[in-house]
Amino acid sequence: MNTDFQEFTWNCRRGADFGEIPRHLQYLLNVDMIIAHILIHKNVKYIKMNSWEDIKPSDLLKVEIDAEERLGIQWVFRSIEARDLFGKHCHGKVKQYNLNRLCIGDVLSASKTAGNPGSQFEGN
Repeated sequence: MNTDFQEFTWNCRRGADFGEIPRHLQYLLNVDMIIAHILIHKNVKYIKMNSWEDIKPSDLLKVEIDAEERLGIQWVFRSIEARDLFGKHCHGKVKQYNLNRLCIGDVLSASKTAGNPGSQFEGN
């Protein structure tokens, strides 16, 4: 498991303000997009943890795709530019698997509000 993911996510899930993110992880505050695994529990579990090192592989979302178990991945667009480039270059090329646990409604409505008439995702 990626230690930067564990520590950054642990801090975010605990409600850390940007100034409280450890210095060696602050570069993640300035990136346009983060691609990472998905934690499955509510924030309260991570608030109660003593350390980011308490996050284990069992805390990650597992999905079955094409009869193979994989770790779920999320794309977090931290800038409008990244989202727009994704829409321009990946439209119709990305397959979304409906996991009945995740909501992308805000992403889709935001893309339509921004003037993008179509969904960037190919539904399943």
